[in-house]
Amino acid sequence: MNTNELPFSLEDVVLNSELLYRACRSPDYEAENEALITLAQIMADSPELILQRLAETALDLCHADTAGIS
Repeated sequence: MNTNELPFSLEDVVLNSELLYRACRSPDYEAENEALITLAQIMADSPELILQRLAETALDLCHADTAGIS
């Protein structure tokens, strides 16, 4: 295989059309509200911690395996 050739195409990876058919979770407004209150308190008390706590909050609320800020 040529070093410029990939074993897959962009269409194999980008499946945006499939997102329409994925199941959605019901919103948890109470958890979201608590998260916003907590993040606001962190911003007031220790703003240097906000990015880490924001990523941790995203992990928790989204039931994700990874999260990050860029």
